[in-house]
Amino acid sequence: MTHLTTKQILQFVDGSLDYAGQAQCTSHLALCDRCRREVELQKRIAKASRSQAIVRTSSRFVHNVMANVLPQPAKTWKVRLLDNLGNLLAMAAVLAVLGYAIANPSLFNGPPQTTRQTLIPQNVSDAYQSFMQTLSLRANAALQQVSARTGTNSNEVIILTSISLIILIVLDQFVLKRYMGLRMRR
Repeated sequence: MTHLTTKQILQFVDGSLDYAGQAQCTSHLALCDRCRREVELQKRIAKASRSQAIVRTSSRFVHNVMANVLPQPAKTWKVRLLDNLGNLLAMAAVLAVLGYAIANPSLFNGPPQTTRQTLIPQNVSDAYQSFMQTLSLRANAALQQVSARTGTNSNEVIILTSISLIILIVLDQFVLKRYMGLRMRR
């Protein structure tokens, strides 16, 4: 006598067999005591597994398993600094440009007026110059208002730039990376 395969027994227990397969298994189970015991065992296992609570792992579970599978040496402060050197340089460059622009309001005065021949029609050139003069005047007015309120000078700009750089580093290292790390682990 040919017995039912494990696949047939599992599909019979799950109810995923087609009508012909279901009929074949039912007729075989009526005759075969061994397969009937196996079906009963699989039904009890399925019932027991459905009644069990789902196990929730801790947020550090994957990290702990991976640390055991692929141990990583602890990073020194030098390695961490080199890992973030690009971020540091980008922040320093942005803050240096902003600090320089704030310290030198003459940058917003625009280029000196020179007469030169262009291929642009005169009315487009006039409109562009008018727009740039208006923009320059508004930028100067805004910069003067900020300077009048804060009394900005070069030393204050350097100090504010340094403080801003430190704040950005702290924000990058301790807030964003840790927050994103926690979000990725969940």
